[in-house]
Amino acid sequence: ERPECRYVIVGPDGKVVRAGADPFDKSGRLVLDLKELPAPGRYSIMTALYVGGNSVNPEIKVFEHRVTGGS
Repeated sequence: ERPECRYVIVGPDGKVVRAGADPFDKSGRLVLDLKELPAPGRYSIMTALYVGGNSVNPEIKVFEHRVTGGS
């Protein structure tokens, strides 16, 4: 059984932009498409790894991603 990664993406305004759960790909990586984030600014991406269906007290990692504005 492959681990599952659940994630939440919070936008610059503090609102949840996207949330979901994805399995890892065949190479063991999780790839989130961040190209469609709606507005320029700093986004916080929180991830939690669930192994064997165990969702008790997961370790949560927070990553920052900056979207620059177009001209």
